[in-house]
Amino acid sequence: MVTSVALGLAISFEPHEADVMLRPPRAMDRPIVTGFGIWRILFVGAALVLYTLAAFFWMKAHGASDPLARTVAVNAITMGQIFYLLNSRYLLDSSLSVRAHMGNPYLWYGIGAVVVLQLLFTYAPPLQAIFDTEAMPRSAWLWLVAGGVVFFLVVEIEKFIVRSSPALRKAATAR
Repeated sequence: MVTSVALGLAISFEPHEADVMLRPPRAMDRPIVTGFGIWRILFVGAALVLYTLAAFFWMKAHGASDPLARTVAVNAITMGQIFYLLNSRYLLDSSLSVRAHMGNPYLWYGIGAVVVLQLLFTYAPPLQAIFDTEAMPRSAWLWLVAGGVVFFLVVEIEKFIVRSSPALRKAATAR
């Protein structure tokens, strides 16, 4: 819940796209969540589940305790949400540029808040006792960041495929 609130608030300050006033309004009979929206939810959800399970089972395969593997899995979910926030700045356009991430200073405050809260969740003894977490080794963080980058790139590849196909692009941007 913490990541959803902090990251959701950050994205709510996102500046509008340049051509927003040139677009026609959404048709009244069009659902808020389109077929493409359902696809994106399922695609990103499945990718996030795979990333999280891979982190958990990778830790278990390397002899981690259940609390440590769960701690890594929770941090993988959070890392995935942060990287997806960076992806979702644009529905179809690429987020592979510095410009894509510089228009909203609140984005970085939200990410910073989530990182601080995750560090507390992971390392603060009172929270470790409440949530049954264990301190993660630094190497696990490196793997989680690498996994987050892979997750980010997988979504960017999906966006590229949709942008490259006229039929998919039309379905994604139907008003």
